[in-house]
Amino acid sequence: MDTLSLGLESLLIISVVAYLAPYIASLIPGRPIPEAVFLVFAGAFLGSHGLNFIDAELDSIQLMSQLGCAFLFLMAGYEIEVKKVTGPMGRHASTTWLFSLLIALALVPFLPLGDTSDAGRWAFALAMTTTAYGTLAPILRDRGLEGTPVGDAVTVYGATGEVLPVLAMGILLSTRGTWISILSIAVYLLICFAVLLRTKKTKERGSSAFKYIGENAESGAQAPVRAVVVLLVFLVATAYGMHLDIVVGAFAAGFILRALVPRGNKLLEGKLDAIAFGF
Repeated sequence: MDTLSLGLESLLIISVVAYLAPYIASLIPGRPIPEAVFLVFAGAFLGSHGLNFIDAELDSIQLMSQLGCAFLFLMAGYEIEVKKVTGPMGRHASTTWLFSLLIALALVPFLPLGDTSDAGRWAFALAMTTTAYGTLAPILRDRGLEGTPVGDAVTVYGATGEVLPVLAMGILLSTRGTWISILSIAVYLLICFAVLLRTKKTKERGSSAFKYIGENAESGAQAPVRAVVVLLVFLVATAYGMHLDIVVGAFAAGFILRALVPRGNKLLEGKLDAIAFGF
């Protein structure tokens, strides 16, 4: 069977599971179990370590997986206000993650890891500090917690606990050397900052490009959505090209989008929600 047929078969199963998961979750009174739990278990049960009905290693499935993940973290980054990340809550979240890492490092020597190398033990400790924010974001939305004090706290702490381990893991496991990895992260942040400044200045000047986007928000061109897709794919592709995790690129795209639309845009948000949480 050719790879296209295999990819379509896997995609069909994934689509059916994605459709059924929220329905099954809704059948349980009070919905105590989020649909994300059903999705995770279905993936484990039907994937390569289970019944092997889904070939997750196919390039087509991998690309769709990465793209879906990127849209999810784009919205996560968009939900976070910069002042919350740079303010007391953001600093406390970073400090909390650091203490979590120290606790994990203290526990690792007592775990049955055999002859694992020092780098492997560090990697295991970092994995213990991750928040799996990609599963938390849909739960917050389903519970109607977005914009509440609890929702804001979970978002900031969850995002911090997702990005910092990813960056640390990239430095730890990089084959290019620690300082080159740190330099790559610094250069990438500069690229993101340059994109933000350039786009903001263009918007403030009232350029024809931004006028076109505003005038074609509801036309077949769907200009705002396509502009966001360009921003997202550019930053994700750049991150991947610099050997960084795509989560970093997706979060950066969300931060930039929030900076460009500080007061939000319900029309655009509705369309992006459909892509991020529907697709």
